[in-house]
Amino acid sequence: MLFAARMRNLFQYYLASKNVGNDFDKLCDLIIADRLKGSLPHGTLYYVLSLEGDDRFESDRVATLAVIYVSNRADSINTKTAPSSSARVVSAATAGGRPSQQARGGYAGSGSR
Repeated sequence: MLFAARMRNLFQYYLASKNVGNDFDKLCDLIIADRLKGSLPHGTLYYVLSLEGDDRFESDRVATLAVIYVSNRADSINTKTAPSSSARVVSAATAGGRPSQQARGGYAGSGSR
């Protein structure tokens, strides 16, 4: 019984600290935003939390920032240079003289052998 009372008090304190009050929509949004943050990878989570600071972002803002982070990170990864054709030749030579699927320009999971 004491554990349940303590949990209730902690939950009420948490809701008060997030300015939820008695608004059911704010409660739903807080829960969704917390679940979104809980499912983010560390890099994305740290990015969102660094922008959030002491405020509380709504769930749509958390999702938008996560998409921005992921798309910017993907853009920076795509701007790196692709392996040159000489790297493909070297990897084909190390595969026992037989060019691998990747060295022939295909993908490993494409099914064409």
